[in-house]
Amino acid sequence: MLAPTAKRGRYASTRQLKENFPTMLPSIHPKAYQDVKANLQWYTTVVLGATGFLFALIMGFVVAYMVLASQFQSFTFPLIVMGSIPLTLAGSSGALFLSGMSLNINSLIGMILLAGTVVNNASVLIDFIQQRITKGNDAARAVRRSVRRRFRPIMMTTL
Repeated sequence: MLAPTAKRGRYASTRQLKENFPTMLPSIHPKAYQDVKANLQWYTTVVLGATGFLFALIMGFVVAYMVLASQFQSFTFPLIVMGSIPLTLAGSSGALFLSGMSLNINSLIGMILLAGTVVNNASVLIDFIQQRITKGNDAARAVRRSVRRRFRPIMMTTL
């Protein structure tokens, strides 16, 4: 295996130590080896998994923004539509808390579906408001008339 040096009992080279450490640790201290192995498994599953999830979440927002920006031909309207997503998640989390239900895979899928429905309804409403504004209505009147006109169809498709 490794030969200790004459002076201090240390290994001849750090390269030798690095190469042989994975085989030495189980024989030196089995409990420490199990702890290191468990921590490494936790790191690879939790930390790297969370990093991949955050990357996918950010890319999802970027792609959704690009699609909405091309649909509305504006850079500000997609931000208005996407501003409804945190409100959706806050409302559904509050409803889960008030009803005493847990956050599990079924509720997460429901939150994703709810966010998609809210984004769809917001894009329909903003498109209708834009049509009213191009017809010559001022912004406040266009919003009031569009909400009054599209409320029932939105509620019928949502429920």
